[in-house]
Amino acid sequence: MLLKRDFHLFLREPAQIIHFSVLFFLILVFVSSLPGLSMMASKRVVLFTFVFLAVYIFNIFFIITISLRYVFPLVSMEGNVIWKIKSAPIDTGKLLNRRLATPLLVIMLLSQFMSIFIVGRFSGHLIIPMSVVSFASTFFLAMMSFGMGGLFIDLKEKNPVRLSSSQGASISFLFSMIYLVILIIFLFIPLSDFFTGYLRHRIYETAAVYKISGVILILSLIGGYLFYRIGVRSFEKDV
Repeated sequence: MLLKRDFHLFLREPAQIIHFSVLFFLILVFVSSLPGLSMMASKRVVLFTFVFLAVYIFNIFFIITISLRYVFPLVSMEGNVIWKIKSAPIDTGKLLNRRLATPLLVIMLLSQFMSIFIVGRFSGHLIIPMSVVSFASTFFLAMMSFGMGGLFIDLKEKNPVRLSSSQGASISFLFSMIYLVILIIFLFIPLSDFFTGYLRHRIYETAAVYKISGVILILSLIGGYLFYRIGVRSFEKDV
């Protein structure tokens, strides 16, 4: 029922459909340029690593945009119905989880599809660890957007575009950029070491990439959960 309701709400907002279509078109254009980029940088390890990270980070940046646009406004979009929910014998936490489940699942599937497609163009050996990084990043960014949306709830605003451009969304975007920078710092050396052997047809190790992906997963799960709890507690306290 909630999935059907969310789908109909999405279709009734032309701005959301247009925004999503534009983003998806930009992804197709960007992905189509991957073969040329990888060939151009294939003889220089550092440059190849930078190109790989730039292309891969585009996937994460796409997740940031989608999360801010479709996850951040979720709580506020309930409007005055929230008061009826609060007065009814319903577990608010479970209801919020169900509202979050649909967009989280869609974003997670898109992220994994893009990750596998992009990474596979560079090296099939990196598909699994980078899929783990994509899962971790998607969870963290979606939970942060949801939590910040609860922290900066605005029940009077009905326009999701305005909500995703509010002060709270700007702060959430800033945190996302910080996370993105940390992600690049964590990944650069392990990936550079891997590509050094891979491009020169020498012995290469993926162990370091797997280890750092595990670290990113653990930290992202913890950070995402903390942001989620902050938003839920603020929502339960203020509404």
